[in-house]
Parts: sequence; C-alpha cells; structure tokens
Amino acid sequence: MTITYSCVANGRAVLAELALTGGSYQEAVATVLKLVLLRAEPKTIMQMGSFVYHTLFIDGITYLCATDNALDTITPSAFLKNAKESQNTSKALRRMWWKHFRKVIIITVALLLSIIIILLSTKVIPT
Repeated sequence: MTITYSCVANGRAVLAELALTGGSYQEAVATVLKLVLLRAEPKTIMQMGSFVYHTLFIDGITYLCATDNALDTITPSAFLKNAKESQNTSKALRRMWWKHFRKVIIITVALLLSIIIILLSTKVIPT
C-alpha cells in the first residue's frame, strides 16, 4: 500500500502538493475537491480510476491523499490524522507567538514612555 499523492487545499485551490509517483492527478483532484466541498463531510473516501482518494475536511481546509490500494484504509487514515495534528500544533504555536508579541509591544511602549518622562523631568526635552 502506497500513498502516491497528497495535497492540502483551501476550497478548490491547492495550497501544497506532493506527487510521489509519476502521473497526472490534477483533473481527479479537482473533481474530488469539488465533491468534498459539496458534501462538506469530515471524512470522504472515493475511487477514481485506479486510485482511491481519502480526504479529511476541517475548518475549510481539505487534506487529501491518493493510494493505489482500495482495501487498506489504515495507512491513509493515519496519514490524514497526522496532518490534522500538525494543524492543531500550528494553531497553538500561532497563539503562543501572539502572546509573546503582545508582551514585547507592551514592554517597548512602557520603556519609551519611561524614557520620555525621564527626559521631560530632566528638561533635556524642553516643555
């Protein structure tokens, strides 16, 4: 069982993709993404040609992988679960970054105000 293609899409726009074997996946992927958006189900499995497309749809983002074995659903499910977990990790990192950024801004503003007050009180800056 091999995952032959994977992509991340926002709506019908593919944001990132990786084809592990030769072949043209664009037409089939466009059809699968259209069907996923119409159904709006969290998990979808559909067969087109000789490939089976597994999708995970979360918050408007579609994680998709194509496999060459219709009988194995464990590997694609684990692959897509890993994609979901990385999305949760990136959200947590983004929140931590904003918290840190706000602290830096508050400290910078406090330092600037302190410097201005000191300069005004010592009459280095005329009032």
